[in-house]
Amino acid sequence: MFEIEFEAKSTTDPPTESASESHDEAAPTTAFSAAPAREPLFRRIWPQVMIILGLGLTMAWICFLGYEVVKLIEMAI
Repeated sequence: MFEIEFEAKSTTDPPTESASESHDEAAPTTAFSAAPAREPLFRRIWPQVMIILGLGLTMAWICFLGYEVVKLIEMAI
């Protein structure tokens, strides 16, 4: 029904390089790149912690104010 064509590049093909590119032969070649440095845990979770704390404090404040309003209404009656 639908045909999709893919262009597969062979991994055995030598890389194409221009003659003007020079390579440093003394540079070591490794199969693995350096692992990126991770941020500390505190910096990674800071936004989520602040949102959760803010929502928690907001809910606690709303409950406290609701309780006080009910107490005032009871005293008025």
